[in-house]
Amino acid sequence: MSKSYEGCDSTTILNLHVSQPPQQINMSKTICEGDAYVLPWDSTVTTAGTYVYHHTNVNGCDSLVENVTVIDSACPLYLYMPTAFTPNKDHHNDIFKPLFSGHIADYRLSIYNRWGKLIFSSTNLSAGWDGTVQGIEQPLGTYVWICSYSLYRKPFRTEKGTVTLVR
Repeated sequence: MSKSYEGCDSTTILNLHVSQPPQQINMSKTICEGDAYVLPWDSTVTTAGTYVYHHTNVNGCDSLVENVTVIDSACPLYLYMPTAFTPNKDHHNDIFKPLFSGHIADYRLSIYNRWGKLIFSSTNLSAGWDGTVQGIEQPLGTYVWICSYSLYRKPFRTEKGTVTLVR
């Protein structure tokens, strides 16, 4: 057997084209425990972690790599009811409704006058009482409210209290 050039028995020529590595985008997003987050590539996640998506070009090579780190945070969960409101149409404190943080489910707010008659009720978190009943302004005074709700992963609760309507 004869040896070829410099003792090798064969020669292979490889033409290798090296392109730029794919561009990387690194992001982080903090969510409250149990919240959902829609990743830039339209996938939804509900747990912390690092999520990676490889965008490929027409040749099947990575052209962009997105890294999203989702961080879980212990966000506060609360429902706060004001003790007074002033429905005088000045756009400050005109509506009686709860302030809340976190996910609320099974919500209902009911308001009663001093004779125990139901004068307002809603299951819409953004709706509140404007101090009227069927368009008629109610007199200043104290009204009773009952609010039933469930905060995310918390037991169902019913709270009661009073609110003062000030004109």
